[in-house]
Amino acid sequence: CGESFFRDKEELILSEVLSRDSFVLSTGGGVVEREKNVLLLEKEPKVVFLDAKTEILCNRIETDCVRPLLKGDCFLKLKALRERRAALYKKVSKLFIDTGELSEEEVIKKLVSFSIE
Repeated sequence: CGESFFRDKEELILSEVLSRDSFVLSTGGGVVEREKNVLLLEKEPKVVFLDAKTEILCNRIETDCVRPLLKGDCFLKLKALRERRAALYKKVSKLFIDTGELSEEEVIKKLVSFSIE
């Protein structure tokens, strides 16, 4: 098991879902860590990157004890992961939304607007 096993499954599921005609997919943060996934996502016309400051993300997931990559100092580990992945997300995303100060309704409005363009 472990991260490699998880990433293998994630890659397989991503390929399967992207082969469908219509879908909404919420990926895990590390999906862009594999080059094959980046290449697949780059081809998609409606990839959205939902982000927020590290502090906000840590607060959102502070009670989530099932994130092995964030055990210990959540802030420092999440910051390092985000720095490593940021360029990859920018490479595949067609829209960036900073969700930090937005309500759920505001995020949904932005997503719906983008989806009907």
